[in-house]
Amino acid sequence: MPELLELGVENPNGGEALAEASHRYPAFFRVLLADAVPTEEDELRASLPAACRRAELVLAFISQHPRVAGDSVLTRYTLGMRQWLADVLNRHGEQGWISVAAEDDDAELTAQELRDDWQALSAAIASGDYEVFCDVAGVVDPEKAVFWENVIGQRAANHPFFWPANADFAGDYLSYKHAHREHSQHPDEQHLGGGLWRTRSDAGFGVQRGTGTDTVPLLPAHFEKISSMGRDDDAALHLVSFRQNGRWGIADCRQAPASILVDACIDELWAYEDGLAIMRIGEQEGLLDLQGRQIIPPIYDYIGEGRDGLYPVELNERWGLRHRDGRELCAPRYASLELLDQHIWVNEQLLPPFFLATSDAGLGLLDASGREILPCAFDEIEWSRSLYAWKTSKDEQFALYRPDGTPWLPASRHDPGDWLIEDVLLSVTADNRVGLMTPDGQLLVPCIHEQIERCDFPPTGEPTLLVKNKNGWMLLDSAAQPLLPERFRQISLLTEYNIIRSHPDWRGLLRVNEKGQDRLRGKLEGIWHVAEPAPRIACNHTAIQPVLLDEPTCLFFLSVRPCQPDEDGTQHPQRFALYHADGSRLFPDDYAWLDNEASGTARELARLVMKLKEYWGKAEAVNALNAGSGQRERLYADGRRESA
Repeated sequence: MPELLELGVENPNGGEALAEASHRYPAFFRVLLADAVPTEEDELRASLPAACRRAELVLAFISQHPRVAGDSVLTRYTLGMRQWLADVLNRHGEQGWISVAAEDDDAELTAQELRDDWQALSAAIASGDYEVFCDVAGVVDPEKAVFWENVIGQRAANHPFFWPANADFAGDYLSYKHAHREHSQHPDEQHLGGGLWRTRSDAGFGVQRGTGTDTVPLLPAHFEKISSMGRDDDAALHLVSFRQNGRWGIADCRQAPASILVDACIDELWAYEDGLAIMRIGEQEGLLDLQGRQIIPPIYDYIGEGRDGLYPVELNERWGLRHRDGRELCAPRYASLELLDQHIWVNEQLLPPFFLATSDAGLGLLDASGREILPCAFDEIEWSRSLYAWKTSKDEQFALYRPDGTPWLPASRHDPGDWLIEDVLLSVTADNRVGLMTPDGQLLVPCIHEQIERCDFPPTGEPTLLVKNKNGWMLLDSAAQPLLPERFRQISLLTEYNIIRSHPDWRGLLRVNEKGQDRLRGKLEGIWHVAEPAPRIACNHTAIQPVLLDEPTCLFFLSVRPCQPDEDGTQHPQRFALYHADGSRLFPDDYAWLDNEASGTARELARLVMKLKEYWGKAEAVNALNAGSGQRERLYADGRRESA
């Protein structure tokens, strides 16, 4: 596989390097190159317009996924990628093509594999199947932003949106305002986005549309600085800011010559986001719309990061909330007001943003209308994604509130965790121990356990819980009643076979491990059924494997244990035994070896299982050495045995 991929774009008049990827073939590279054909120069070459159409289809599909739509950073990345591709297509036209060449010649990802990938992706997009899309695109966990970033290219590919090979057009894609606000003035940028280019002369800077011979002058080159106002907002790509006599104004560049929307009267100006731009005149800040109108006049000391048209505002060291239409939702009265950097989903619906407020009495919470749904009286407030509730703490007392601030669980010393059985039991913690609580606040299991977790293998068909204490693991049902006693090192499913999981009796069978004696040096395994008070196969085996026959469907167990000092045939260190699914012996004796195998290692035990399935599936016998008699025997699946 190539160590480095170089993505380039060309047309009959020339080309440019666009990106490099050290992450093999990133998902977005594969989309761009989906119709690529090999060339004599060992390149893969694809049509630029077709590549852009595929990319737009993928980006539109990605942007609708709840994890992406609910994340401002991922949303910004998809918008930035769209802008980048539109600019590339604008520069190189319909005759352009995209190509990639590896530094070494051993490029395993062939053109056919690229087409196969795209066929699967496009089918998933057409059917709206995000599961298939994520599988093909490498989104291992759709809830983690890092995998979506890999698809977009943020981590997997070093392309101009994030780390440019061609800095002339990098300014448009590197300006995302996340933790800190960035100014719109970038004197070194050339391409402003939306087909606009910054020009330069001895007298200063101007703006034109297009490059080369096909250009249209928009602003004369006599301004101190020129910058794009639409780097963070596609709706503002036609707007540029200009500086004259040390102050800033805004021009609309859709027509030639450009029209001045705001004269040069602004001391500081930031790029548009969501149709609004923050400005500063003197020491006060306000908001401008896309027409240059003052939606919020410059009367505040500071305007914070907004979302969904809501902006925290500061005046005289007190914070309030304003709406994008100019309404004051909350007068400045808080010591701080911070946009909660978390998207709240309830019943697959994204709720409007919330704001964390601070006063001398503590933390509180405001909703999107400016209403204080939780009073400023808490030490901590956080959103529980599992419980769909606000969790508060005050003086080590914890409480839960519904999304609208309605009380749910009153304050107590029990710290709520996650649903272990949804709407039935939730975990709570106190004194570093875990217990179980019902939704109405009843402490069903006291906080005395080291660990409680939900089983991913419900053996009864109903939700089941694993509980760990110093004595080992135990199993509880949904009513917190014991299914297995508290003594096991491990409790697990026998196998992933669906036929066992769906069988009315076998589904309740579990492999359990207990601590072995010193001389056995390890764990001891047995088989336990959740509906029975005692094990079906005692925990005195070093390993047990199920043997499942298809026709007729039968389940056996093959076990192995060390030979005891007082047993006959101690020259053979292992003893093998075979059991029915109900725990009864298939053969009454133990065997020193099966099929000439006596090691008893995990690998050899698995090999023996395959051999038994092979022989018994054909009604044939397997050779064995009876450990007690020392005689060789032939063993059949129906329990018959004969001398060999």
